[in-house]
Amino acid sequence: MINKIFKLINNKYLRFLKFIFFLRYLFLIFFISAALFLLIPKFFNYDSKTELINKYLQDNYSIRINSRADIKYQIFPVPHLIIDNINSNIISEDLFLKKGKIYIYLKLSSIYNFKNLNLNKIRLELNELNLNFSQFKKLIVHISKLQNKIYLKNLNLNLVHDNKNLISINKINIYNYGYKKDLINGELFNKKFNIKINEKSKGFDFKLLNSGISIKLDSLEILSPSKIKGNLKAKILNSNLKLKFFQNNNELNIESFLFRNKELSFDTSGNLMFNPFFNAEIDTIINKIDFNLIKKIDLEKLLEAKDLIKKMTFKNDLSFKPTKFSGDIMSSLRLKTNLAFGRLTILKEINILDSEIECFSKINLIEKFPVLLFNCKLDVKNKKKFYKKLKINNEQNDNPLNLEANGRFNIFMQKIDFELIKVNKTYEASNEDLKFFKENFEEILLNETFLGLFDIRKIRKFISKVL
Repeated sequence: MINKIFKLINNKYLRFLKFIFFLRYLFLIFFISAALFLLIPKFFNYDSKTELINKYLQDNYSIRINSRADIKYQIFPVPHLIIDNINSNIISEDLFLKKGKIYIYLKLSSIYNFKNLNLNKIRLELNELNLNFSQFKKLIVHISKLQNKIYLKNLNLNLVHDNKNLISINKINIYNYGYKKDLINGELFNKKFNIKINEKSKGFDFKLLNSGISIKLDSLEILSPSKIKGNLKAKILNSNLKLKFFQNNNELNIESFLFRNKELSFDTSGNLMFNPFFNAEIDTIINKIDFNLIKKIDLEKLLEAKDLIKKMTFKNDLSFKPTKFSGDIMSSLRLKTNLAFGRLTILKEINILDSEIECFSKINLIEKFPVLLFNCKLDVKNKKKFYKKLKINNEQNDNPLNLEANGRFNIFMQKIDFELIKVNKTYEASNEDLKFFKENFEEILLNETFLGLFDIRKIRKFISKVL
């Protein structure tokens, strides 16, 4: 019975089993053929195909290879060519890639047919690139608009201006395809960063990881190769800022720049020009300020950059009006500054209640020991109210007070010389009186640094001493 069953099975399925066993030979033939198909190009001489490869890269990626090492063929993970130690141009003559590799991932139809070359994608790796900000923008736009797949891996980028390196960005990775499309990452200041390009808002989001720094740019419009406008928001540690700008070549128009933190809050607008020299004309409104910030300024270090100061032109109209409940002594402050060829002029107007202080001063910042020449006038409507506002305990009448003082102030030496002091046009200080004012001024206000001029406690002490 059992033999009959086996015989029936063998007769019924014999042909099917024979066919299955035959397929294994087909699979083996297919595998050997596929392996040979992928392996044989390993022995090709690709130097003869250089012209075809270069033409394809230039026509489809705007990449022109100027010099290279040998071309190698690799099978795994997918068939591709590797060209090592290349020097090439991308987009234009002024964008020069050097010391890198290019991986060319071939479609199967192109492994043997380079006359009709077709690629899946290319990868540029370990390249170095020097370019300015406008060229960087040009590169990113070009990559994002490419129809062909490209991946830049570990790109080391140096942003330059006038052949000077401004900032280095390392290990940059850029894709224009797949789930990583519109994502850029790398290292800046030895910290990793991410950039997310947002096509809907026409901008990008930037985050410097583990640093508290983030930037968002939106409403970006490229009106022409040299004209850009947009809005920028940023958070830097505990500070927030917003910028609405328009850039035309080397000129930046600031429609609005808002800065906010616990110690300082201001709004700015104006124009900046960066080439051939730095030129700025801006208006600034300070909404809040902690005057202790001024004490943190290292003026000596700032004045060390004399070559830079010579090339700067700077005009600023600054105003400050504290809120009613801020507790500030000043009712308002206006500061007009004008810097040109290292010469700085300052017009300062301060209101305290109904009293007005006006000081005009000038200084040559590129001198070895800069000396500030000043001419100050004080017009007090009511002495009693004025001294009360300054919290100075001194019995005063309601009479007005008019004071004028001229002199010279050496910033680094912290020495002052009064040339003239007049009060109410009835008193003019003698030489001995001028010496008295000088000694007390230096002893009280300049005993540490010249920034004691902004210390209200020292100002009170000085006024009480010379009354």
